Amino acid sequence: MSRAAAHLEKLAIETFSVVLGIVLALAANAWHDRRSHQESACEALRAIRTELASNDSVVHAKLPYHEAMTDSLTALLGRTHGPVVPNGLRAISNWQGLSPAQLLDDAWQTARSTEAVQYMPYGVVIQLSRAYAAQQRIADQSRGFYAAVYTPAFATGGVSAIAAMQSFLSDLKSNEEHLQTQLDSTLARVKPYCQ
Repeated sequence: MSRAAAHLEKLAIETFSVVLGIVLALAANAWHDRRSHQESACEALRAIRTELASNDSVVHAKLPYHEAMTDSLTALLGRTHGPVVPNGLRAISNWQGLSPAQLLDDAWQTARSTEAVQYMPYGVVIQLSRAYAAQQRIADQSRGFYAAVYTPAFATGGVSAIAAMQSFLSDLKSNEEHLQTQLDSTLARVKPYCQ
């Protein structure tokens, strides 16, 4: 073997060794990144699952009250034959205010802001987005209603104000029923991931 051929062979072996080292380092780095991203996604998903389970419990607890108060307001309005409901809302037994569910979204917002959601399965993210959108509808509905609630008609028991409250509670009840279904299906869908 000539000296040039030996030098070329040595250069080829060194080049191959360097390239192999770079490829192995990149593969190890990619594996580490993938594992790190998966751990972040799982940590976020466990926090979201806990948050949604808590919200599900709150909705399950609030819904019967909202159903009962919707029925009571409907009956009260049916008995009223004038512009004012005598005794206003005090005429309803067990009235404890509107009491909408206070739903959490901290874990979801954190997962989004830290970009952990981009490492979750797409179907799971869609399901989570639907659940949190249903929660947001309830928050938006409540905020809109409360902006209009403090008027003289509410203080004096005006029929139109009581009718507006009955309509709000009816819509709230419907949105809570939808959310309850959405939360139950979302929790079932995300349960197998990251136990």
